[in-house]
Amino acid sequence: MSETGAQQLQLEQLLRDRSSSGALESLAELDRERFLAAFSSASRKFGKKALLLDDAERRALHAAGITWSLEGWSTDELARVVALARIATHLRPAASDASLAPGAAAASGVAASGAMAPGAATSGAVTSGAAAASGAMAPGAATSGAVTSGAAVTSGAAVTSGAAAASGAVTSGAAAASGAVTSGAAAASGAAASGAAADAMVDLVRECYARGDNRERSAVLRALPFLPGGAELVPLAVESCRSSVDTVFGAICCDNPFPADHFPEGSFCQMVIKALFTGTPVARIVGLRGRTTPELVRMAGDFASERRAAGRAIPDDLQLLLGPTPSRGET
Repeated sequence: MSETGAQQLQLEQLLRDRSSSGALESLAELDRERFLAAFSSASRKFGKKALLLDDAERRALHAAGITWSLEGWSTDELARVVALARIATHLRPAASDASLAPGAAAASGVAASGAMAPGAATSGAVTSGAAAASGAMAPGAATSGAVTSGAAVTSGAAVTSGAAAASGAVTSGAAAASGAVTSGAAAASGAAASGAAADAMVDLVRECYARGDNRERSAVLRALPFLPGGAELVPLAVESCRSSVDTVFGAICCDNPFPADHFPEGSFCQMVIKALFTGTPVARIVGLRGRTTPELVRMAGDFASERRAAGRAIPDDLQLLLGPTPSRGET
């Protein structure tokens, strides 16, 4: 089982321990409009209690790779995260199933390589030896309906080794017959299906965010680490950093590994500086140490200088980026 699958199972177990079976059934809805309705109504069905974890649950989450804190979550947020993870997992395999395995053969008995599939026949007789009739044709010639595999026999004429295929015959390396799917075509078809599924998932996640209230938007952002195709969801996550709602900004900025894992440098730096500016706890930014760059240090230094010049307090969190901050009056 993949790490994402193990994490999803752990989240579902947390929800199962805190919910009724009837409420859980509502999360199995895969129809788009019904899913959106169930996503919206999660607060009513699951409640808004804080997600209080015991030590055993924390250990199980950590073992599954969920090493960041879920302490700020509520039960309705957990339900929405589980719902999104379920439907995203449903959408993605639909793409992989649509593609054929490399080298798979397709229609009309024609192999993907372009060679005739075993047992396929064209009009004419195939021989695996040589039977020469009177009036044998010169090398390179072919009679109507003959297929070469060394030599072919037709009525009154023979085709010698190396002869070209006759009308309707297929030889190794020849173009596939009408209706055949080559391995390249299968790959292209699979890629198109995969792209369509990815688009469907991203569109659904964006719609949940766009239509949702602040609680629903926070849940969408908390769900991002558990969804496939992280890079495709970066624009939504970066856009959410512009929110003026503290809880929404906190859902992407705090206790969420998605920004450290996927944000480009500029977007990550801007998120950290906004956290300093708004008083959002920088210590709760997952992966901050690994994403601290000279540019981020410079921006944090500029922020500190502006605060000092304005006679305003320097956030304690700034020391995570610049080291200990001198107390007022020190040089």
